Amino acid sequence: DELKLRTSYGVTGNAEIGNFAWLPSVSFGIDYDGNPGGTFTNIGNRNLTWEQNTSFNVGLDFSLLDRFDGTVEYFWRESDNLLLNLPVSRTTGFTSATKNFGAMVNKGLELTLNADIIRGSDFNWSAGGNVSFINNKITRLAEPFVEGSGNRFRREEGREFNEYWVYDYAGVNPDNGLPLWYTDETREATTSVIGEASRFYIGKSGTPDFFGGFNTNVSYKNFSLSATFSFTWNNWMYDATAWITQGDGAFTPRSQTSLALNRRKQPGDVTDVPKFRWGGISNSNTQGQSRHIYDGTNIRLRNFTAAYTIPSATAAKLGLASARIYARGVNFWTWTRDPDLFVDPETAINGYIGSPVPNMKTISFGIDVGF
Repeated sequence: DELKLRTSYGVTGNAEIGNFAWLPSVSFGIDYDGNPGGTFTNIGNRNLTWEQNTSFNVGLDFSLLDRFDGTVEYFWRESDNLLLNLPVSRTTGFTSATKNFGAMVNKGLELTLNADIIRGSDFNWSAGGNVSFINNKITRLAEPFVEGSGNRFRREEGREFNEYWVYDYAGVNPDNGLPLWYTDETREATTSVIGEASRFYIGKSGTPDFFGGFNTNVSYKNFSLSATFSFTWNNWMYDATAWITQGDGAFTPRSQTSLALNRRKQPGDVTDVPKFRWGGISNSNTQGQSRHIYDGTNIRLRNFTAAYTIPSATAAKLGLASARIYARGVNFWTWTRDPDLFVDPETAINGYIGSPVPNMKTISFGIDVGF
C-alpha cells in the first residue's frame, strides 16, 4: 500500500564539554598559613576544537495489505576529533585534561514492524515491536589509554569503546578458599596472587548486541488488555561498589553481604565466592576484575493494563459520559539470563552501576470517568 525510500547525510558539531574548558584558570581564596593564595583549577587546552559528527542513514518505510506497516533503517555515524578527558601526569597538578583525541564509528540496523492481526466487530488483536542492532569501533586513536572506574576500559584503536579490559576471575581454589585469576588471555593458568595476573580484553562489553521492545493489544467487546515489553541482549554490567560490598571481610561488617551464604566454608566446597576472613583476603577485592561483571541480558514487562469500559447506556444512567475501570502493573515481571542477578538489569550504555536503587514494581487500580 505504501513504499517510501528516504536517506539523509549531514555533518554537525558538538561542544558539550561545559564552559571554558579550553581556558587555563586559577581560583583564589585558597589561603595558606594566614596568607592569601590561589591555585590552578583547570589545565586548559588552547588547541581544543569542535567534535565533528558525520551521519548517514537510509531507510525503507512500508505498509502492506492494510494490515502491516514497518521500517527498515541502516545508520552510520562517525565522530571525529572526539572530546575526551584523557589522563595526564600527576606532576602537572591534574589527573586529566580535555582533548580532541581520535575517531569512532557507530553503525547498525533498526527494524520496526506493526500488525493488525485480527480485526472484528467484537474481537481485535494488534501487535508490534522494534529492535536495534549496533556495532561500535574506535577507528583512530593516537595512543591507547586506560580509564573508567577500576580502570576497566582500555581505549584502543580497532576495539569497541565499552569493551572490558580487566583481570579475568577464575573462581575459587576449593582447597584453601582463595580467589583465582587467569594469568593471561590464553586462560591456561591461574593464580591467587593478583600481581601474577594481567589485564586483558575478556570479550564482554557494556554495549548490548541488540535492544528493543514489543507490545500487544487485545480487546473483546468492552474488555481490553495491553502489554509493553522491553529487552536488552548481551549487555554486561560492572558493579563499581562490589569491591567493598563483596570484599570477603575487607570492609567488615559491610563486605560480603548478599553472596555470603554461597562463600567457601570448608575444604572441597565448590563455589565462586572466596572464604570470609575478618580484614579481608589479600587482593580478593581488587577493582577492575571480571568477578564484579554481571550479565544484564533481560526481558521486562514494562507496563500492562487490563480494563473494562462500562457500556455507554449504563454510564448515561449514572450521569456519566464515560467510565472505565482498570488495573495496571509497572515493571511487573522481569526475566534475566543470569538467574542469580542481584541488581536491577537496567544500566547506562557503559555498564556502570554504583549502589543503584532498583526500578519499583507497582500495581495500581483506578476508575476513569468522563462527564
